[in-house]
Amino acid sequence: MASSQEQPSVFFLAYVVLVLMQELPCLASSRSSSLVALAGASNQTRNGEAEALLTWKSKLDSQSRSTLSSWIGSNPCSWRGIDCDPLGSIASLNLSDSAICGTLHHLNFSQLPSLAALKLANNSLFGPIPQEIGNLSSLWTLDLSENNFSGCIPDAIGKLGNLANLLLNENNISGSIPSSIGNLSKLTQLNLRANNLRGFLPTGMNNLTFLTYLRLSHNDLVGQLPQEICSSQALEFLSASNNHFSGPIPRNLKNCSSLRRVRLQKNLLKGNIADALGVYPYLYYVELSDNELYGELPPTLGDCKNLTSLKISNNKISGTIPPQLGNMNQLVILDLSLNNIAGEIPKDLGKLKLLLELLLECNYLGGHIPQELGALSSLQKLNIAGNNLGGSVPRQLGECSKLQFFNLSRNSLGTSIPDEISKLQSLEVLDLSQNLLTGEIPGKLGLLHKLETLNLSHNQLSGSIASTFDDMASLTSIDISYNELEGALPEIPAFRNATIEVVRGNKGLCGVIASLKSCTEKTSKVLDAEE
Repeated sequence: MASSQEQPSVFFLAYVVLVLMQELPCLASSRSSSLVALAGASNQTRNGEAEALLTWKSKLDSQSRSTLSSWIGSNPCSWRGIDCDPLGSIASLNLSDSAICGTLHHLNFSQLPSLAALKLANNSLFGPIPQEIGNLSSLWTLDLSENNFSGCIPDAIGKLGNLANLLLNENNISGSIPSSIGNLSKLTQLNLRANNLRGFLPTGMNNLTFLTYLRLSHNDLVGQLPQEICSSQALEFLSASNNHFSGPIPRNLKNCSSLRRVRLQKNLLKGNIADALGVYPYLYYVELSDNELYGELPPTLGDCKNLTSLKISNNKISGTIPPQLGNMNQLVILDLSLNNIAGEIPKDLGKLKLLLELLLECNYLGGHIPQELGALSSLQKLNIAGNNLGGSVPRQLGECSKLQFFNLSRNSLGTSIPDEISKLQSLEVLDLSQNLLTGEIPGKLGLLHKLETLNLSHNQLSGSIASTFDDMASLTSIDISYNELEGALPEIPAFRNATIEVVRGNKGLCGVIASLKSCTEKTSKVLDAEE
């Protein structure tokens, strides 16, 4: 019974085999024809690519042609700077840092249909970027940075729908940014810094929601920054410094948790800084200096644990310095100078063990200088000049052994100059002028062998000038005018070789200096006190 049921299946299988035997030659022939056609098309493309590159090479200068000496024959996949895809078409042209000199005028982009990366950075290419660059439909990366390209960004750039990286920085490109750039919806990196671009940003830049890098600095751009620049939470690096941008900082930056680096200094940005800054887990650099920002620093800044540089100088920031800034234990630079900040310097800043620069000059800070700042063992620059600080110069500041620049001028600091200042063996600049300091100039200051500039003027210092200054061979500028010093000026090299302002305002001081560069308006070697 079973064998009678299986018999039709055997006949069917035999029929299928017979049909296949008849069709196989046709199938093989068809496949062979397709492969031949594909190979022919591939060879045609490769020949066209080679022709395009060889034509371009022939128009470059002799040194460039020598650099591209491997560009011979018809197989570009073996040439310098060329990478091909599995089918043998050119996928990448990378001649960065090759001293290539010439233009792109003679490069036929339409003959490079598979090109995904064009990298020509740091060469001597010049002239305009051709509109024909829009024919590179497969392009993923375009890097023409650090050349001498001029003219405008071509509108055809907007045809490169697959473009992810557009780097045109450090050229001489002028004109405005074309509106077509808003068509590059896949763009993740846009660098146009250090050109001559001007005008407003096109509104279409708000469409570039996948940007991780945006660099527009050092141009002449105006208007507002794109307000939706971080709508997809992808933005990591934002640089638009040294332009003429106005209006507020982009509103969605406050919640842009992906941010790592922000540079918006030297613009005309306005708005409340508390509304602009949030908490950023990855942020390590912020510079907003030289704008017109106002309001108070938000205490939540202290939650930016990875921040190394916070620069907000020359704005209209008011209020006090939040003690929470002492929680930013990675901070290296804190610059809040030239603002309207009042209140006391929080002692919590003494917890910033990695701090190299503390710049608080030209504010309205009052109270005393906290002795806790003496714990800043890495500090190299301390400037608290031009405030309303009283009390004394803390002896503990002598523990800042790496200090090179020390300026407490234009305050109301009293009592004497502490001997501990002499422990600052790396000090190059010491300015304690325009205070209420009394007592004698410590002889131990002569131990500051690296000191180049010393300004103790406009105080109430008394006594004579110690001969220990004889060891201060590095001094190039000395100002101890307008004190109550008296006695004779010692004949020491520090005074002979430096530009000095000594006698003016010191009624009891007199003496002779053999070689005097600048002291008073008088040219006499005998130095009389001058009203």
